[in-house]
Amino acid sequence: MKVGDDVICLAVAATWERARGLALEFAWKMLIEEYKMTKSEAFSYASSSVSLRFGGPAAHIVLAVVPEPRFSAGEKR
Repeated sequence: MKVGDDVICLAVAATWERARGLALEFAWKMLIEEYKMTKSEAFSYASSSVSLRFGGPAAHIVLAVVPEPRFSAGEKR
């Protein structure tokens, strides 16, 4: 889901740990597939820029908020 300059990856799971892992996995895959980052670049970007938000109380919901990268594939980063 795109909100302003952020992309939000939503995960719902049986536990907080699983929901957190899924949200981060969705964000990482999006960076690789949509923004054409290498696995290493996606890991570094996610580690430094992605924030997690926890929801509930009815379910274990985690949002990974990914600021849209300010470069395109092929540009020097």
